[in-house]
Amino acid sequence: MDRDIKILCFALLLIGWNFVAIPADAADIEYTISNTRYRVKESYPIFLVRGKIRAGDSEKFKRVYDSVTNSRDDVWFDSVGGDMTEGFKLGRLIRSLRLATRVPTGAECASACTNAFMGGVLRFADQGARIGVHMFSPKSTDAQVRETAQKFAASRGTSETHVVMQYGAGVLSKWVSYLEEMGISPRLAYPAINTSTDEMRWLTRREMIDYYVLNVPE
Repeated sequence: MDRDIKILCFALLLIGWNFVAIPADAADIEYTISNTRYRVKESYPIFLVRGKIRAGDSEKFKRVYDSVTNSRDDVWFDSVGGDMTEGFKLGRLIRSLRLATRVPTGAECASACTNAFMGGVLRFADQGARIGVHMFSPKSTDAQVRETAQKFAASRGTSETHVVMQYGAGVLSKWVSYLEEMGISPRLAYPAINTSTDEMRWLTRREMIDYYVLNVPE
């Protein structure tokens, strides 16, 4: 996939084109006990988000949250990603509720999950936990992406490259604004946009700290 198409993939999803295949099942969001799911010493109630994040999961989380009267206010994640826009919504909801986020040992939080995780007022990741970023894109073929770019460029009387650059810059700006809103270094955009959509850039522990993805290192 050439660089222009990669940028267009990133742009199409963020500007809201209805071009993403939504997973059949939403994330599993529950109020549970920490050591019933993961090998941790602590045993206390948590909110757990597992599986693909999809549209409506932020509302689902709020319903679960409202049903609980007492909690430690921790949200644990174990998700390979999903709907990026919903990841933003969930992250903003978590921030508004002043909750902490954590990726426990043996769990992964990637792509849209990483965006949601960033909403934590306090952000933890256990040793052995993985947090990943990559270029976001619609779940479609390169041919479909190119065809869409061609049609849009033709309708505007401009070139595909112009379309890609125009929207790519605006979309990247929106994502960087979200990072800054959450207190994350905008430098995190570099490993993300330089990792193809079918790969994952797992952050090192040092990177998690340097980019402020974690604000409680240990």
